[in-house]
Amino acid sequence: MPVKNMRATPRGLATVRAGFALSSVALVLAACAGVRPQTDLEPRYVAVHNTLVAMGLAETGPIQQASIAEGRDARLKLDLPLGCTTVVVLGGAGVKDVHAAVEDAQGNPIAKDSGNGPEAAVRACVPAAGAYVLAVTMKRGAGDVMAATWSGGTASSPREPVIALQTTRESALPQGSCEAPTPLSAGATMGNTSRGEAENQGSCSGGSSDSREIVYRLDLTSRERVRLEVEPRGNFDPVLYLRQGECADTDSELGCNDDLKGATAHGGSQHPPSRLDQVLEPGTYFVFVDGYGSSDGAYKLTADIEDIPSVAEICARARPLSTVQVTGGTQGSFDHARAGCGDEAKGADSVYKLDIGQRQRVRITEHSDDFAPVVHIRSACADDHTEVSCNDSSVEPQEAAFTGVLDPGTFAVFADSSDAEADGHFTLDLETSPEAGSGTQGDTCGDAAPLPLTPRTVDGDTFAAKDDISGRCSAQGAPDVVYRVELPRRLRVTASFSAQEGDHVMSLQRSCGDKSTEIACATDIDEVLPAGTYFLSVDGKTAHDFGKFKLDWKVTDTALQESACAHPQTIAPGQTISGNTKNASNKFTTSCGGRPDQQSSPDTVYRLNVPSRQHVRIELAAAQHDGVISIRKACVDAPRGQNADLQCNMRPDDAHHIRLDLMLEAGAYYVIVDGHGQGQSGPYTLSYQVVK
Repeated sequence: MPVKNMRATPRGLATVRAGFALSSVALVLAACAGVRPQTDLEPRYVAVHNTLVAMGLAETGPIQQASIAEGRDARLKLDLPLGCTTVVVLGGAGVKDVHAAVEDAQGNPIAKDSGNGPEAAVRACVPAAGAYVLAVTMKRGAGDVMAATWSGGTASSPREPVIALQTTRESALPQGSCEAPTPLSAGATMGNTSRGEAENQGSCSGGSSDSREIVYRLDLTSRERVRLEVEPRGNFDPVLYLRQGECADTDSELGCNDDLKGATAHGGSQHPPSRLDQVLEPGTYFVFVDGYGSSDGAYKLTADIEDIPSVAEICARARPLSTVQVTGGTQGSFDHARAGCGDEAKGADSVYKLDIGQRQRVRITEHSDDFAPVVHIRSACADDHTEVSCNDSSVEPQEAAFTGVLDPGTFAVFADSSDAEADGHFTLDLETSPEAGSGTQGDTCGDAAPLPLTPRTVDGDTFAAKDDISGRCSAQGAPDVVYRVELPRRLRVTASFSAQEGDHVMSLQRSCGDKSTEIACATDIDEVLPAGTYFLSVDGKTAHDFGKFKLDWKVTDTALQESACAHPQTIAPGQTISGNTKNASNKFTTSCGGRPDQQSSPDTVYRLNVPSRQHVRIELAAAQHDGVISIRKACVDAPRGQNADLQCNMRPDDAHHIRLDLMLEAGAYYVIVDGHGQGQSGPYTLSYQVVK
């Protein structure tokens, strides 16, 4: 007898959406038959579908149809997932009594329904996913039958107490939309986004709202760790996102994941799963299964909900933090506390108790090679409104450091992470110092540390320093350290901070500690100084600004630059000049030649005389090194923070052929031929043309 797969028509199923977990299988198929004519299978199917969805099941697999004579049977193929599946058979006009049974591939019965009537329901719980058989027997009558499957729920008997199908407004039924979200509970649910609506998108959905989504509602009455995973079927590329409060409000998104990091496709899918793992407070949440871009398709949604301790309980068990280094780990922990930095510190965390007996300086440093650390402090452990500070960086990579002055009291210190998907090991270091400082190397003018004439990065620390020197831009009481600079001749000195704990400033003085001899006070220094002795102090912008810093220091011989600029070779329109920078010296710093403190390639300079406003083109060919070319109105480098170059070019795609193309007013100009970064030199040709 003929058997075929049949899809429900849009007219009958336009508002039917994917379902959810079932707590008990209970249908009144006879009631459905009484509400709809038996000759009209599709409306009866819609009524059954809505009832099952409202009770927590999700439709899976195709709708199948067969024509069966009395006393005969039809064997329909079923592809069942692991767990429990409900199979519903509806008989059309002429069908009086139909029986149904689910069998394994060898014909062994798994579950059956042998009741009387034109409908049958079978609840089959299978130990493994695979191919099974639905045997449909026509006991009395003859005609068409329709079979469909729904998954989810528990292994309850299909013959539990009957629940009558009531006439219900369709808008009140769960449809997988924000207006009628499908309730979600722990367990696995099958679904298909092609039955959803394209009204929402997550922050990681690929910038398109073309794909359809299914919306679930998750109600939590206690603090829970919720792990959600969407495993796609076929070519579906799923996106999973979570919102709280207003379902349709994109600003209420708590998390979004497309393609779980490090995961690979499995189970016959072409795309990896998507997963969210978050600690959620009691409340109402909305889970969206969406597609990336315009992708729609079938999926399996698994919800794992785990009771976890409250923040107050975690705080009560906090270990004390002392000046002995603490080694810990966040494996198996939860995201107990969010913070004001580090992307809200959404990773797993550990909490420690810090007792401060007297007002003092405190530094707490978290280091981890496994995740991006975040250290944050509260004055009341369980109250997120009492955050004292949050830091997600320090002077070294893979470190986060808090520096500040704390009053007497008990504080909660969280060793946290900005990466919600990472966990691992960490160390936590606590340092304390009197509020006025205890003293350190280079704290005074008498033991000022010397600064060399060669470029380098200097590591310093004002955490334990006292306030000995003040500048015009530093604060009273701010700790400082002092460096001594010996210049044998007229030189240009530059200094800046590449990393720091707290906000620091620098004061450059001729006489140490004498504010009247101050040359500059700022966050960076750029000065041309005559021969002599100078003192550079690193100070706090406020009395509470202290800690480690990295000072980029460079000394440049201005005599070479001034000499080169005094009598440069002139290049005329239409002329091509050959040269070689290999035996030249490093004199200039260009705006496109790399980091200023790392530019040390040799260079040369040419003069350009422009008689009237002209369009000029200058081309550099450097076959053996990465070339840089710039043009400027003033020959010498500009002070730090300013750009002397009118135009500067270094082509990353072709560093051997470079062009400047610009309009120039009448006057004298200077062309710098340089190398990018360090050690880039060699032969070159330079050409100059006036473009008509």
